Amino acid sequence: MKCFLCFFAVFIFPLANSTPKSSPNWKELISSDGIKFSPRNAHASCVFKGKMWVTGGKTDKYTAYNLLTSHQVADVWYSSNGGLWAFEEYNTGDYFAQNNDVVQPGPIPPWFTRYGHTLNAVDLNGDGEADIMLLLGGYAPSPMNDQWATVDGQNWIYCGFAPWSPRAWHSATIFQGSLWLFGGTPLNNEVWKLESAQLIPRVPLPLTRSMFNNYTYNFTWTRMPNAPWSPRVGMGTVSQWYYNASNSQTLENSTERVVLAGGYGGWPTTSTIRWQKYDGFYSRADTWAFDGLNWTQLNWNNSFGGRAWFGMVTQSAYDPRVDLMDPNSPPKMYIFGGGYIGFKVGSNKKFNKMSGFADGYYSIDGSTWTKINYEEGGIGSSTMPYYSSQEWAQTIVDTQTKWIGMWGHTLVTFNATSGKQSPGNMYLIGGDYTGLGDFSSRVFVNLNGIYCDINGLICSGNGTCGATGCVCDSSSSGTVWTSCSFVLNYLCNIW
Repeated sequence: MKCFLCFFAVFIFPLANSTPKSSPNWKELISSDGIKFSPRNAHASCVFKGKMWVTGGKTDKYTAYNLLTSHQVADVWYSSNGGLWAFEEYNTGDYFAQNNDVVQPGPIPPWFTRYGHTLNAVDLNGDGEADIMLLLGGYAPSPMNDQWATVDGQNWIYCGFAPWSPRAWHSATIFQGSLWLFGGTPLNNEVWKLESAQLIPRVPLPLTRSMFNNYTYNFTWTRMPNAPWSPRVGMGTVSQWYYNASNSQTLENSTERVVLAGGYGGWPTTSTIRWQKYDGFYSRADTWAFDGLNWTQLNWNNSFGGRAWFGMVTQSAYDPRVDLMDPNSPPKMYIFGGGYIGFKVGSNKKFNKMSGFADGYYSIDGSTWTKINYEEGGIGSSTMPYYSSQEWAQTIVDTQTKWIGMWGHTLVTFNATSGKQSPGNMYLIGGDYTGLGDFSSRVFVNLNGIYCDINGLICSGNGTCGATGCVCDSSSSGTVWTSCSFVLNYLCNIW
């Protein structure tokens, strides 16, 4: 009877400390000198040689150097801490290939204005240190397949056209020591691997008055079999070292894989294969794992819901096989924001405008995703204004504070002390607030609270958030990272 009353008290009468609340998850980094990139989305970012880099993107209409108006930008920014940003004013490189009518050297790099491109730090010689940043494709304004490399972020080397077709909104990820490219628009489900890179003389030298380098890189790409997921854009891809503890696997069983999540797309209307039949074009909720040869579907309808153009990273310790906060777990994957657009066959709902998300999720296995933040209001006929505990979702619209979903931002991990990517904090950069919101140039870094909250409840309401995660109350238990949980036998003994 004693234990029955314990259960009755726990599950019938809510506990006083179970009210949803949230610890601080993000801190905005303010530029003390006012110098920062313009508000934008669809830019590309990476970590390279001790700095975070931002290139290109789509922004508010402006008048370019040639007096034409544009929404696309061609610029290069970098920061060693996320707060202070520097603008590369002295770009050099292969202006003979593009932008040959701009000031050389100057603030505009030799590649065309663009958005929806990728930027990756690539290790060419296998020594563990990235040798170049590689910028690929994007809308400029049509989809491109041009390749631009730089060893310093200043001098840009034109490396010709890739063998893959022109595309934008594709995804590119470092996996098994190589750069892999997935999907893009025009919608496809192609998979390409960068096999090798060779620095060679540029022959013949261009006959031009524009600047050029007398060398270039010869990149060798291999096309892999098409993936089984529907053709798409705006998906998230990350590399993750994973082992399945539920199958008695341990750290020694870890293998590296790519996890692909979400994205917008669908099968073409002409598809005849039964399981690939056309079902509309919309933001997807599936996840897939890739081992370098084969794809495995992890979940076809994840709890994070259909979304595309979100931020996605893996956060690891010094050992890439270990989670940053929990030494007994594979690295966790995180998703923040994004948007839904499109239509499904058989549904009367059609989203012609982006519906943004102001939330965050984490997962260990890629199949089960746990919501981090707390939300309220703004649903259905609710008259309560929408609220999200994700600080980056808070903005000003017509002098009023609003919490709005955002898409097209970038998310990187970076250690401002070591200049390395891992172990590091998450940095959320720029983006586009949906609805009445604007483009953003804000930068946020995650706080420890992001490791303590589940649905906005700090440590399940049974602890406090400390420097290493949840610090459980005396009547609760939990791991370093996960939320605290009541030990019912203990409660029974004290009641």
